[in-house]
Amino acid sequence: MRHEPATDGTTAQLSLAVSIVILAVLLSLTVFLTLNPSLTGGVEKARVSMDVSLDDGWTTADGTPVRLDSLSGLPEFSTVGVTISRTLPSSIEPGAELNYITKNVEVHQYYGNEEVYACGSPDGHENAYATRFNFTPLSSANAGNTMKLSIRAINASNASQILNMRISATSTYIQRYVRTHAITFSMSVAIIFGGLAILLLSTVLRSVRETELDLVSLSTLAILVGTWSAMQTLIPQLVTGLYAVAHALEYLTLLFAPYPGICFAISLADPPEPQRYKHIALAALTGAVSYTIATVTFAHGDMHDALIATHLFLAFGICLIAIMIAHALRSRSESLRESFSNVSRTVLASFFLLASGTAADLLAFIATAHGSTDPAFYSRLGLLVFTCVMGSDAVRTSITLVKKANQAEMIERLAYTDSLTGIGNHTAWQRVLSEVTQTLADGVIEDAMVCQFDLNFLKRVNDTLGHAAGDTYLRLAAEVLNRSFGTEGTCFRTGGDEFSAMIVGSELEERLQRCIALFETSISEQETTEMPVSIALGWATVSEVDGHTLSAAQLLADERMYENKRLMKAERLN
Repeated sequence: MRHEPATDGTTAQLSLAVSIVILAVLLSLTVFLTLNPSLTGGVEKARVSMDVSLDDGWTTADGTPVRLDSLSGLPEFSTVGVTISRTLPSSIEPGAELNYITKNVEVHQYYGNEEVYACGSPDGHENAYATRFNFTPLSSANAGNTMKLSIRAINASNASQILNMRISATSTYIQRYVRTHAITFSMSVAIIFGGLAILLLSTVLRSVRETELDLVSLSTLAILVGTWSAMQTLIPQLVTGLYAVAHALEYLTLLFAPYPGICFAISLADPPEPQRYKHIALAALTGAVSYTIATVTFAHGDMHDALIATHLFLAFGICLIAIMIAHALRSRSESLRESFSNVSRTVLASFFLLASGTAADLLAFIATAHGSTDPAFYSRLGLLVFTCVMGSDAVRTSITLVKKANQAEMIERLAYTDSLTGIGNHTAWQRVLSEVTQTLADGVIEDAMVCQFDLNFLKRVNDTLGHAAGDTYLRLAAEVLNRSFGTEGTCFRTGGDEFSAMIVGSELEERLQRCIALFETSISEQETTEMPVSIALGWATVSEVDGHTLSAAQLLADERMYENKRLMKAERLN
């Protein structure tokens, strides 16, 4: 049997709120890029045509060549630091600047012996392991001079790089970077949109009790990984300049992402004792978060120092999913096969693609000594495919379920509707009597009024004008009652020429008088027609009868209705 995943309304609302905030930020960035075409190359070329790469030609003081994309092997680089230098081009155009990206590097930049720029200094929040953009001053007076970089690793245990160093107009440099990474950034935003769409669709699925898959966890996973992936492109950092905030958001999203992934995998595989796996995953998440807080708060470390906890939790999640599936195969193999048979093969294939991509990224990150240029490539691709598949599957399922719900609603409506007059039938009236009786007993409503009606002259109309005219006469009577008593209550046709209405709540007498006034107006309007409607009526409230029961009120209303019918007959005879 399928278990019901923990997707209560509070969790869904929280996920929706977080996703809306993240989407608002990323959409703002997208709008910013759209309104500033200079960032994407949508304007005429900059006046500075110079565009020279300085990635090569660097040496240490003893003449040893240096590769800027692999600095960790330099002697003393991770401790006291090292100075590297190279000669600038013999000609520099006015307006050109030196632009480059640093990763895990503290930099002091010199022209000759004059320091002109520094980043990643030990003071304040600048000493944070983060990839950042550097736009440094340069003038034609520096042409042909020696430029020196005094560099040191911020975090000794991780790879350090200086990337894409160029002399060019800063706008040209930014344009090139944004264009190069625009597709990846768009994929990240698409993943977040997919997560939000799945979250909204899950509301539809829960409304019809279809909760086999924990779509809230899936949407949360997509939003977290999509945000992390967007931070990896560096476009948010480039546009906002908030390196420390982006750095923290990058690690926090990666830290929390495995937990919703595990929860979704549990709902997908439906193993024995699913809650035990959730508790284990939650305990592991608590440990990883506690270690991160302790490292940042008490050890005064950077969040990158606590990355080991994130990697262990991610590896733990992959192992836990494998153990969970193995456990299910061993103890409930038939149930597992049945569970998988209820899930689209495309969904299963895309999920394992996502898991494989995550594992591949993790292994690549470790194998390259934390020097991977895009540690989210396979995870991003796998998650994009998976969210697209799940989104389309959820759309297809929700459309099917909505159709079924509409069909069920139509069938129920037909079962409780009088086919001739369009108001409630006898079955609906009995249902209302039962529901009102229960709500009165529970104290949900204060009082209830039963109104009974009997249509006069129906037999005469049938005998003289035919049954078609009799049907019209019944429809006219139902219209009169709906226009009057239907404004305060609900009307029903309970027999051939018998009607009833129920009014519940407070101030019943005042509401009754409004109904009677409308009733008399409607009757008077019918008197000038070829088929004037005549209806006897009676009413009674629960509070005025012995025992305060609805059945007693109904009997009293019947008595008063028949008394009204006798008076109407007497008036006609007179």
